[in-house]
Amino acid sequence: MSFDLGVWKAGDTPVSVEEATARYHDLCDAPGDDLVPGVEVAALVADVAAHLEQAGLAVDGEVWSATPSIGPDHAVMTMPWRSASVAVAFVPGLAVARGFVCYDPQNDRVHQHAAAAPHTGPSLQRSDGTRIDDPDDETIERTVLTLSRERWFAILHTADEGTYFQVGYGDQAAAPPGQYAVEHRDGSPDRHRRAVTPDRRAVAQAMREFRDGNGNWEKRFSWRSIQL
Repeated sequence: MSFDLGVWKAGDTPVSVEEATARYHDLCDAPGDDLVPGVEVAALVADVAAHLEQAGLAVDGEVWSATPSIGPDHAVMTMPWRSASVAVAFVPGLAVARGFVCYDPQNDRVHQHAAAAPHTGPSLQRSDGTRIDDPDDETIERTVLTLSRERWFAILHTADEGTYFQVGYGDQAAAPPGQYAVEHRDGSPDRHRRAVTPDRRAVAQAMREFRDGNGNWEKRFSWRSIQL
């Protein structure tokens, strides 16, 4: 069983899931014999391969299940299923940072720069510039559990302007080493509070509860007001 990702250069308008699905299938169906790889997308694919190899996912020196199809501004990458978790955590952020849309057909999910895709439901903004609309439980948990110095914060926005739940990791978030700073703002600066905790799983659970409108998230931490 394989795991696939498609990437292509982002345009000036948002890409819906339906549009991304259609574009991905068009890329898969297009003949690949005459494709001329673009420099930027070829470099992206090479960096993905290097990352998978460094993660110990190469077999006999190969990380792909099939040779990537690389065109002037797009690519379709096919890898063994064992590489899925590493690829999902790494490729979308890298692609978006370099000006590409990344489509995950297994989960029917589009990753694109936040500024390109207005959304009215919950959205998870990560420090690498990626945004995931309507994040599921697994996405929230994976995002929180993999916070690091390189990917040190995540913000869950609601449809209400100025309302969010934020988590930051370590000294970059003004938290002690190895701990997490949690912030909640309820629409205005005078309704902004903060807590610090070492329990990342409690943070992930609270973020899921906040997304769902479950008030239990407020009881998980000792909050203090922030005066900005």
